[in-house]
Amino acid sequence: MIETLKQNIIDTCKQFIAQNIPQAQEVNIEFDTDFGFLPKTHTIYLALIEIEETVKDFLDFCISCGLPENDFDDFGLSFLHELGHFMTWDQIPVSDLMMYYFAIEDLDDDNEISNHERNLIYFNLPVEKIATEWAINFIKNNFNQYASFCNQIKTLLHNFVTDL
Repeated sequence: MIETLKQNIIDTCKQFIAQNIPQAQEVNIEFDTDFGFLPKTHTIYLALIEIEETVKDFLDFCISCGLPENDFDDFGLSFLHELGHFMTWDQIPVSDLMMYYFAIEDLDDDNEISNHERNLIYFNLPVEKIATEWAINFIKNNFNQYASFCNQIKTLLHNFVTDL
């Protein structure tokens, strides 16, 4: 039953891309334990469960980057952020990519900072920030398509829960 839900969400994401961002149709979509993007394989990873503190920190960060507060849907925004990595990856200087990977290693090894501080540092890395900005710009310029997509995902999740 959960595999059917995951496949329906993947299909909805692929349909959204086909209708709104055709240049991204080569993206692969899979489920994992967290949202993510793997550039080598052009794979977006989706998650059904997120850490509440991270979601709140990400929303606050997006609002600080210009996202109107009422436009937030955690799944939709996270998906568009990961898609933003695909759309902007070639625009990122190699020096920023190198800094990104070293910063991720340092953050993973630093047990002296809080999760909130770790999130803020991570969200402000150039590679992450440009993907977030791409997502916010997409939402601002295509709000109806974004809202429709989010409603489709919410319906799938609602139907799954009520069928349990």
